[in-house]
Amino acid sequence: MLCADDSSPDQSLERLLGQITTRFPHQGRVIFRSETAEKPEMTPALLALLFALIFSANWAQAEPIACLQGSEKNRQYHDFVNQKTSPTDPRLIAHFQRDLQRVASDLASQKGNVGAFSCYRPGAQLSKQLLYMEQIAASSSPLLIEPRCSYGSLQRESSQMSYMCDKDSKGLQRITKMGFSGPNGPCMSTDVSAYVSWTINEAVACMSPPENPIDPSLIFKKINNETGFNFGIAYNGGNGIGQLTTPAIKEINLNTTYIQQVLQSKNPRCAAFKNALAKRPTSVKNKCDWVEPSEGFARNIIYSLAYYLRIRDHYLIHGEHKVMRQLRALGITNPDYANLIALSAYGRDSWNTFPGLLAAAKKNPKNYSEFLKEAKKSSAYINETENKYDEVVSAGSGTNACSKPAKSLPRYR
Repeated sequence: MLCADDSSPDQSLERLLGQITTRFPHQGRVIFRSETAEKPEMTPALLALLFALIFSANWAQAEPIACLQGSEKNRQYHDFVNQKTSPTDPRLIAHFQRDLQRVASDLASQKGNVGAFSCYRPGAQLSKQLLYMEQIAASSSPLLIEPRCSYGSLQRESSQMSYMCDKDSKGLQRITKMGFSGPNGPCMSTDVSAYVSWTINEAVACMSPPENPIDPSLIFKKINNETGFNFGIAYNGGNGIGQLTTPAIKEINLNTTYIQQVLQSKNPRCAAFKNALAKRPTSVKNKCDWVEPSEGFARNIIYSLAYYLRIRDHYLIHGEHKVMRQLRALGITNPDYANLIALSAYGRDSWNTFPGLLAAAKKNPKNYSEFLKEAKKSSAYINETENKYDEVVSAGSGTNACSKPAKSLPRYR
């Protein structure tokens, strides 16, 4: 057989995703779809032919792909992730592919893992691909947002249009409408899911201040709520993975501390984003600046995290905002309180829910869980993000958390 590790696909899938194979509730429709191909009998000649096809330029066009959501015919994201890149390509997608090769080499050198890696190839059947990504997760240090949670989020349907940006035969930028998510929308394949999960984990590890790391669960909640981890979504209310707006972009361009930290950082997990930050657009007018699946995606996630940090650190913590003064007056030192308030301010609530959140803090200054319950009553945005988070955790992740503790972040910078 092609794979040295010939464990049952069904067993692997169930072990990785728990109950995700059942369904994801969204507007009364089942939106999870798993496709696995029957395994043919392998003769030496057929095995040699398949091996050659894997590395041929036409392989991605010929093979079926497993879409977590969307149509196999609408496969531009998938094909982008599987394009050929050169060893010196500075783009985000090339960094991702090089990291896959690095992890592949690490796994191949470990006893018992050779078979699992030999099963990986672009478009591999769903359970084999997820098995490989689980091993990437195990070898990545630190991995902050669990890949299985990104998989679950990518199955959520969005009511907004997705776009694909690439270049035409003359090298000119073009933008294509991919449609709305659903049966005929863009195929969010396991390859795409792996790429998105890797990128966001790299960005969070790159951007986190060592003295007060970014809480990865809050970042997961925001992205899960607003875009379902689809980097191509754009509309008048926001663009791309972090739903950036023009005011947020201008704020970061005027206060370049966070961008400069990435550009000057010696943290190897910042390397994939430096090329994208050479260009600093001033608005969301050109969607491709923020939704193009390599540099646009890279730029978007860095700006999004920078804006979150700007709110949390500059306005709340170091800026001695009145909210922080009142929290300290209550004897609250748990950073989760400020993190949640910053998440609310980053969302559509802006600063409008602060009175209600402070009232919730006064009622529960020592019990964050109870504070969160009260905060959900005060903030529609927090309520929405928490409910959609619970949906992914209970239906898909097989665990009670989608992220590892932020304290596991490396002490770079």
